[in-house]
Amino acid sequence: MNLFINRTERRLHLGWRIALQLLMHLLGVGLMSAAAAALVFAVLLATGQLAIGQGLSLPQLQAAINSLMSRQPLLLVLQQGVMVLLAVPLYVLIARLLDRRSVKDYGLRLNPVWWRDLGFGLLLGGVLMSILFGVELLLGWVQVTGRFATPQPGMFFWPVLLASLLHYVYVGISEELMSRGYQLRNIAESLNRGRLSPRTAVLISYAITSSIFGLLHMANPNASLFAGLNIILAGLMLGLGMVLTGSLAIPIGLHITWNFFQGNIFGLPVSGRASAISLLAVEQAGPDFWTGGLFGPEGGMLGVLVMLLGIGLTWAYIRLTRGRAGVHTPLAAYRPAGQTELAPAEAPQPGEVPTA
Repeated sequence: MNLFINRTERRLHLGWRIALQLLMHLLGVGLMSAAAAALVFAVLLATGQLAIGQGLSLPQLQAAINSLMSRQPLLLVLQQGVMVLLAVPLYVLIARLLDRRSVKDYGLRLNPVWWRDLGFGLLLGGVLMSILFGVELLLGWVQVTGRFATPQPGMFFWPVLLASLLHYVYVGISEELMSRGYQLRNIAESLNRGRLSPRTAVLISYAITSSIFGLLHMANPNASLFAGLNIILAGLMLGLGMVLTGSLAIPIGLHITWNFFQGNIFGLPVSGRASAISLLAVEQAGPDFWTGGLFGPEGGMLGVLVMLLGIGLTWAYIRLTRGRAGVHTPLAAYRPAGQTELAPAEAPQPGEVPTA
C-alpha cells in the first residue's frame, strides 16, 4: 500500500489532501491579503498621497496607510473587493492540483437554479437574524442607542458598510468552499467504501465537517464550550443545503447575510468579535444564556432556536422546489475532471428515467 497516493483515484490519500488543502488555504489567504494591500499601496502612491521616500518604518507605513484608508473608505471597498475576486480562483487551483477535478464539483455549478438558491440563502440569513433581533428587542434584552455607528467620528458610513458586506461575501465564499465544498465532499468520498452506503458516508462527513467548523471557532474571543457546540449547530445549518442539493448556493448566501445582518445591521457580536460599524448601535442586556453575551447570538440559546428554524426552513424550501429533500449521494462519488455528475437541478426526480 502506498502511503501517499491512492492508486485507484490517482491522487493523494485523504489525510494528505486535507492537510495540503488547509495549508494552501492559509497561504492563499495570506497572498490575497498581500495582493489587496499592495493594490491599495499602489493607488496611494499613484495619487501622491504616500511617498516612498518618507523614511517610515514598516509599522509607521502601515499606520499611515490605515489612517489614509479610514479617511477614504473607498480604499477599503477596493481591498475587500480584491479578496472576493480571488476567493474562487484559489479553489480552482486547489481542485486541479489536489483532486484533478473542476471547482464546479465543490458546489459551484452556476446555472439559473444555483442563483435562485443563492437568493433564498441570502433572504434566509437576513430573516433569521431579524427574527432573533426582534425577539431580543421585544424582551428588552437589547436596546437601540443610536444609528449609523462608525469607529471614528466623521467617517463616511455607506462605503465602510459596503466594505463590510464585501468582507462577509469573501468569508461566505471562502469558508464554505473550505468546509462544505472541499472537506465535506472529500471526506464523504473516502468514507464511501466497504459497508458504508453513499448516504451514510455523506451524513458522517456532514457531522465531521460541522464539528471541525465549531472547533475552529473555539479560538475566537469570548468563546465557551456552549458557544463551540452552538457553532457546530451553525455548521449543520449552513451545510444542510450542500448535503441536500450538492450545491453551495444556499450555504454561501445564508453565511453572508447571517453574519452581515448580525454584525453590521443589528450591531451584535459575530462569533465573539464586535462590529466596528453597524446600522444600529445597541447595548446588550438580558441573560447571557439566552443572548450569548459577548460572544453574540451564536453563543446563546435563542441562537440555537433560530438555527433550528433555519434548518427547518432550508429543508422545506428544498422539498418545495425539488419535490423531495434527500441526501445528495453523488457527493460521495469521486469523478476526476472530464467525468462530471448531473448537476442538482438536472438530477432525475423519483420515478423519472435518466436520459443520456
